[in-house]
Amino acid sequence: MAINKKITFFLIGAILTSITIGCKHESEQEKQVNFYNIPTFSKQGVLQAIVETPTGTTNPITYNPKNNSFNTDTSYSKRNNPLPYLGNYGFIPSTHKGNSAIEVFILADTLPTASIIGIQPIALIKAKRQEEEIAKIIAIPQKKEHQVLSIKNFKELYEEFPETRKEINNWLLQHNAAKNYKIMAWQDETAAWKLIENSLEKA
Repeated sequence: MAINKKITFFLIGAILTSITIGCKHESEQEKQVNFYNIPTFSKQGVLQAIVETPTGTTNPITYNPKNNSFNTDTSYSKRNNPLPYLGNYGFIPSTHKGNSAIEVFILADTLPTASIIGIQPIALIKAKRQEEEIAKIIAIPQKKEHQVLSIKNFKELYEEFPETRKEINNWLLQHNAAKNYKIMAWQDETAAWKLIENSLEKA
């Protein structure tokens, strides 16, 4: 009887040790994921984006590929009088050159930081910050359950939701008020896809 108890305790200990090792291994794998280097497209061929700052957030959150962390600028709201983010702000993976990737503004309800979501580009905003030229993609989620606007392209955004465009313009101008920010043009989804294609060619 005593031998059976010893065997039972030994087996339980072995199982717990195995589970602990397994959890550590999974945790280490998660830490090793570099969001900048995730494939631009999923296995199903859907364009992917990484969420940094969720919709409704006041302080910006940015990804640091060097230490694989998402960092919140908690001092931003103290330095500025910011509007909450109108969409989920992030980037398209594997489109980076140096320490920057193509920025994307996803029109959807709040998505958690570090979410990987399939998207559909519908527009491209070209802007200038001081002397730096900037391009930002406006996108909707690829899955309908995440969509908040019933649109498929720039034409529908332009014709059916002109106020949304104005709100995005105003938000960008206020968010970058201290940086002499100017919106130069809105372009359609074809221009957005062209930007992505060019980035992949250079990568």
